[in-house]
Amino acid sequence: MQKTHLLIIASAVVIVLAGGALGYTLGTKVDNNQKNGANNATTNVAINNSASLNGNSNVNGSINDNENTNTQTNSNANTNQAPAEETLNVNWITPQTITSLALFTSQNDYSREDSAEYYKVGTVSGGALDGGEVILVAAYPEGPAFAKDVYRFIKKDNALTLIQGSSDELYEGDYLDRAKFSTNTTDTFQGFSFPEQITGLEPRQTLVLDPWPFALFDSSQLTKAFTHPQYGDVYMTKGYPEPSSGNIFSRHGFFIKNPDGTTRVYKLKIDFVSDAGVPDVAWNKGAVNEKTYDYAVRTGCGSSNYVKVMDPSVVSVNADLQKTGINSFGDPIYEFKDSNSQILKDLYDDEYYVPEGTSKLSYSDFVLRHPVFYWVDPYDRLIEFRSGEFMPQAECGKPVIYLYPEQEQDISVKVNPVGGMTYADPAYGNGWKVRATPDGNLTELATGMRYPYLFWEGKGGIYAQPKEGFVVAQRDVHAFLVSTLARLGLNQKETGDFIEFWESRMQSAPYYFITFLRNKEMDQLAPLAVTPAPDTVIRILMDFSPLQTPIQAKGFPIATPERKGFTVVEWGGVIRP
Repeated sequence: MQKTHLLIIASAVVIVLAGGALGYTLGTKVDNNQKNGANNATTNVAINNSASLNGNSNVNGSINDNENTNTQTNSNANTNQAPAEETLNVNWITPQTITSLALFTSQNDYSREDSAEYYKVGTVSGGALDGGEVILVAAYPEGPAFAKDVYRFIKKDNALTLIQGSSDELYEGDYLDRAKFSTNTTDTFQGFSFPEQITGLEPRQTLVLDPWPFALFDSSQLTKAFTHPQYGDVYMTKGYPEPSSGNIFSRHGFFIKNPDGTTRVYKLKIDFVSDAGVPDVAWNKGAVNEKTYDYAVRTGCGSSNYVKVMDPSVVSVNADLQKTGINSFGDPIYEFKDSNSQILKDLYDDEYYVPEGTSKLSYSDFVLRHPVFYWVDPYDRLIEFRSGEFMPQAECGKPVIYLYPEQEQDISVKVNPVGGMTYADPAYGNGWKVRATPDGNLTELATGMRYPYLFWEGKGGIYAQPKEGFVVAQRDVHAFLVSTLARLGLNQKETGDFIEFWESRMQSAPYYFITFLRNKEMDQLAPLAVTPAPDTVIRILMDFSPLQTPIQAKGFPIATPERKGFTVVEWGGVIRP
């Protein structure tokens, strides 16, 4: 599948995203032979033929030199893997910054080398590559992006070998200088495969893998949560920091150290909240909740953290809260004892969003509608839930998906926005099943209804604030969109549909900052799967901000994708209330 990249701009206010997203769901392969052991930074770990998925995010340069490395070794024979051609042992060390290896070529005034970071993370012991250095390379893709791509090399006698199975995929337009390295497609570093879910020491302590973030492990920002019998020490965020999309350790996730000093990230699965974001709560007075609630800090289509954990010095269960309901597992649900709590007042005065054409409720009616409640999670953290009734909708709104098979055929499409789906047309059920023609006409198999495209709305995952983009005068917006959308791969019909929806929303300011997000980042916000697999996927999500005066902005090159074979196209953008 073709790999392209784009970016989202998130503002301090909650915004609504409109756009379509097609792609594939990423996961990890679980190696049942792996067992975690507590070893030091020179632990020997094998490179074998097991598969590995390496997520990526901003590299955090802060590391703890004294932190023990969790490693995994083969302990049983439950898998049917072909033996590696050569077994390599690695003496892992604390990541050491090294000088640039200049692996990226330039494109006009743009070079991925500008953002590249290089680390020595170990040395190979034994075999043909004995003494070779293991080199970790992280660099942002072309243009704006959430996170850096990660590549792992072995350097011996000034020759570089990319370990493809333990690196992000290579793709056309990645600007990696192929003349400077060879590629090993057989071996992967042992100890980098993790399951999609792990469980803590108690029931309901289920954690779900976030495959995307990447950072060097930093124990100074973490506290140990528990020790997993297979994967070793699991940590969680220390204290109550302000969440930052650029710092994964502030997001109240759960973190495991990889053998090379990088980080694997999990988030708590909240089991009484539906996929649509509706908590299963029965209030003391007999009513049952039917409204959506957010338990993370929303920014744009996604959020800046996994859950909103309350500082007990700000909200105390004993001092400030009272039990007003239970969830489907019998856990207490809490609300404020004092209906004049400052948090409630601030929410009513400063954050209560009143849609156009509606009136604001009185404060007393607002309080009666359960605008905020609290729950103590299985890790003894107090989590805040805010009612979607009073919050601006932070959604991936109006994603539009076009399907162009080479011949008429039945196609299955599934989308899994991280924060849940709120609307779809046609009705989503367990996914869309349609018959598509080469010219893009879609017929829903269950009803026989015809559609020009598929449409959904929902909430995405962790969401950063990219900087690259273009400043465009309002009078030039139409011409800019026509030109740029063509370069991004849209055809005339798709461009017309896009402009019809978006241009009318870009009329109120003299200037606009405009940027785009593409496949990789949309997979992070809302993974999708198409069956049969397409040959070409083009995903475009526009983010824009009105400006009263121009600002300095760094643009980025746009490589036009080639539409070949079965092609899937998606467009959308960010709506700000």
